[in-house]
Amino acid sequence: SVDETLTVAIESSALEDRDITLSGTVEESSIGVVRNSIDFGNITSETTEQVTVINTGTTSVDDLSVSTTSENFTLSSQTPTPFDLDADTDNPSPRITVRSNLSAGGNATGALQINGTTAAENASVSLTARYITPNLTVDTTEPVTINTTAGTRATTTVPITNDGTAALTVDIE
Repeated sequence: SVDETLTVAIESSALEDRDITLSGTVEESSIGVVRNSIDFGNITSETTEQVTVINTGTTSVDDLSVSTTSENFTLSSQTPTPFDLDADTDNPSPRITVRSNLSAGGNATGALQINGTTAAENASVSLTARYITPNLTVDTTEPVTINTTAGTRATTTVPITNDGTAALTVDIE
């Protein structure tokens, strides 16, 4: 709520200056995000996380666009863009689904950008992920030979090393 006084100065000596009180409510639009950052952690395959945008102002916000700043992070096809936010704070946005789609080992950083028509209608969520991979090495310096007759079981040891950055499971049947 705003209360201000406007003074009208009269240039005639026959009339007195007048004060006029002005009052009103300033309506403003602004948005916020429930999460300011997302760390996808160590990933070995495509992973998704969700973000909710909320209206922190007093009026509805229309035509918010959503994008990512890195090719390593994309939006789910189910993420609506553009979208609107009602002034009712009990009615948050549809969830924005961000996908981490690294395909090679290493770290990735980026941001989810939500943009409106004013600076107060903009928000950003930082994104990080680390793609880890197993790396199977089989020691082949000595040949592995298994001799067995039909219907019997034989066992042997094969040296296997995982010198990657992710867990490795080997099933041999």
